[in-house]
Amino acid sequence: YGIGEMGRNAGNPRGRDISGFGCLQLRHGKHAGGRRRLDGALESYRDRGYHDRDDATVIKKLIAEFLGTFVLVAAGTGAVAMDASVFVISLAFGCAVWSMILVFGKWSGAHLNPVVSIIFALHGKLEKKALLPYLLSQCLGATAGALLVYALNEKVAAGLTLPSEQISSNEAFGIEVGITFVLMFTILRAPCLVGSSINRIALLVGTTVGVNAYLFGPMTGASMNPARTLGPALVAGNLDYLWLYLFATVLGVTVALAIHKAIPPKQAGCC
Repeated sequence: YGIGEMGRNAGNPRGRDISGFGCLQLRHGKHAGGRRRLDGALESYRDRGYHDRDDATVIKKLIAEFLGTFVLVAAGTGAVAMDASVFVISLAFGCAVWSMILVFGKWSGAHLNPVVSIIFALHGKLEKKALLPYLLSQCLGATAGALLVYALNEKVAAGLTLPSEQISSNEAFGIEVGITFVLMFTILRAPCLVGSSINRIALLVGTTVGVNAYLFGPMTGASMNPARTLGPALVAGNLDYLWLYLFATVLGVTVALAIHKAIPPKQAGCC
């Protein structure tokens, strides 16, 4: 951006052109000081993100996270509300993740999951200032998805993630840690495993979600996603086991990141 444009559009509500500011300092023999002030002003302008295009991009990303998580929860818990088989429910979750990555991957990265955003923020692939807006968008999307399922089916408990009566809370916690670890480690290593193609990454991640849901859904609901658990829990007014799915997924993602960093990638910079 030119300095004149900066003067007209940022920090200058009256629209005055300050493009000659540096020349004014030159005439007074203060070229270095003027240049430093101009550079500092421009850098501050950029750092604060006063760009209409940047604002639009942020909004676009948050909308993508809201819609993607909305579809994920609506599709998966909708299958539950329809009393579908475990296979169909798993297919619904897996296909929802696969399709949303294809649709929104280039917009926001299609995290659709708070722990994915957390792991990318810790890994330096998501700006930390963007983390909270991402989490809020995902949780709101999940809640909206659960509300839609309730409105259509009037099954308030549809999609609740609860431990099976056949296992203890500790066992459920361990399962959620394990499957969250598998999913997060797969996401982190995806570029090394299948390359940078979004089609292959979407298929890999969607398949991982579907397989985990099929194998462990009858035991814990196979959440792997705090937002996916939070939405139906809020709609049902049942937060009894929210702590389990929150802390288990955070622990799983932490272990996944630690092991990912400890294992060198096949090629430098691939993941």
